[in-house]
Order: sequence, then structure tokens, then C-alpha cells
Amino acid sequence: MKDSKALLLDYLASIRDPERAASLFADGGVFELPFLRSLGVGPRYTGRREITALLHRLLELYPNFAFAPDDIHILIETPEKTFAEY
Repeated sequence: MKDSKALLLDYLASIRDPERAASLFADGGVFELPFLRSLGVGPRYTGRREITALLHRLLELYPNFAFAPDDIHILIETPEKTFAEY
């Protein structure tokens, strides 16, 4: 089992591979993205299938969507929780 920081960094590194990125979520994991409604993107996605579809949609909207390692700033880190700006 990965700690929260490793899991977050793996997720951000795999964002261009929606299946891989979604596989890092729990079976019933939830992804909330409430600020893209004007682009037709719903606010909440539950489960790996919906999260995969969301990430595919984001890559359609933003083909160069990615997170550079230098743009990820860990602000709080514990084994169970990580808070970062990216």
C-alpha cells in the first residue's frame, strides 16, 4: 500500500493515461470537479469507470493536459493525507 503522497504523485504522473490514473482510485472512489460545468463537465464522478470517462473528456477538452513535477507543491503530508497545490 502506498502512502498518500506517493499515491497523489502517481496519479498526477499518469493523468494522460486515464485508465491508469483511474485505477489508483478505490472501487467506489469519488472525483469532484465542480468548476467546469460551463464546458459540460459534471461536478461528481463515482467509481473507476466514471473517473476514466471524465479523464478522457478532460484530455479531449485540453489535449496537452498534464502536471509538471516542478509545478506540484506538497503543503501538508502525513501517511494518510496529503494536501498539495498543482
